[in-house]
Amino acid sequence: MKTETDFTIAALRLEEKYTRVNNSGLLEAFGFVQSNALTIDELELALSEYILSNLNDSSRDLGSAVFALGKTHQDKYLDLFKNVMAERLDFDLNSAYQAGIAIENLGVRIFYSASLLENPEQTRQRIREYLDSAGT
Repeated sequence: MKTETDFTIAALRLEEKYTRVNNSGLLEAFGFVQSNALTIDELELALSEYILSNLNDSSRDLGSAVFALGKTHQDKYLDLFKNVMAERLDFDLNSAYQAGIAIENLGVRIFYSASLLENPEQTRQRIREYLDSAGT
């Protein structure tokens, strides 16, 4: 997991697995080759390890990796997503926002009408409110 293409392929594969959409054309366009690919379990592990190992590295934008892992729609990553929100809120709002979207994919409302692009401060405030209510 090193490039935006890696994260895009991961997101497409996880989306295909968990939502049953057919992303084969998109995967092919990004150069995905099944024969040398990680299994879905290995892919999820690689993404979660990448996020954890770079959580406090302000030089890395974790947004794409969090976006990809969020495609699993699995609550086993809830604590990881909360940690991303808490640790990155002040210096990497995109990653914190992507973690919030991943949590929203689990059925929890966080942002309501807040939009990262239209109102970053309101987005930041909604994340703080969620973290406070979740005891994080």
